[in-house]
Amino acid sequence: MADRYAYVPFIGLFIMLAWGAVEVIQRWKTQKVIVSICTAAVLAACFFATWIQVGTWRNSETVYTHAINVTENNYIAYNNRGVEYDRFGNYNLAIWNFDRAIEINPKYAEAYYNRGVVYWRLDNYNQAIGDLDRAVEINPKYVEAYSSRGAVYVSLGNYKQAIGDFDRAIEINPKDAEAYNNRGTEYVRLGNYNQAIEDLKIGSKLGNKASQDFLRRHGIDR
Repeated sequence: MADRYAYVPFIGLFIMLAWGAVEVIQRWKTQKVIVSICTAAVLAACFFATWIQVGTWRNSETVYTHAINVTENNYIAYNNRGVEYDRFGNYNLAIWNFDRAIEINPKYAEAYYNRGVVYWRLDNYNQAIGDLDRAVEINPKYVEAYSSRGAVYVSLGNYKQAIGDFDRAIEINPKDAEAYNNRGTEYVRLGNYNQAIEDLKIGSKLGNKASQDFLRRHGIDR
């Protein structure tokens, strides 16, 4: 981010360097060889520095790794790098990065949330619930954490507890289409079809594709 936003402030410096170089060259007309060698050396150094710096922007992982290397206790960079590892299925490295983020900042709810989601993917439900509990304890309005914890309870077959978490997610964000869809799905499991249809209709109106598909398959007017 700092690299990108540096371009505009540096325009004035570039102008000074360019115009200043012209004056230097005019004064050193008798030493063109020296000027040429210095210019070539500066350009080579700039090329090398650019090549090194561009490498840090190869992908998100390299950006966050660079941020970690040039800063201290950057828990946000560790968390974000963990998200990248999770995205590519490298769960052990993802958890290590979330561990590091939490070690630096034990009150960083997002790292607990992300680690909980990875534990859920690994079917480590107890660890997942523990982390998601901590996330909502730190941030009681963390909608995604409630929804994810509800999904973990679904995996455990605790449908009523799952519905309780989806209730909380909807209470915080009444336009959370996925929470309506998830709650509707659990009402279907429990045989509460009227409530299920009501939730799925709301989810459908809010643009949830799963709700729309369910209603279409069962011939229910949306």
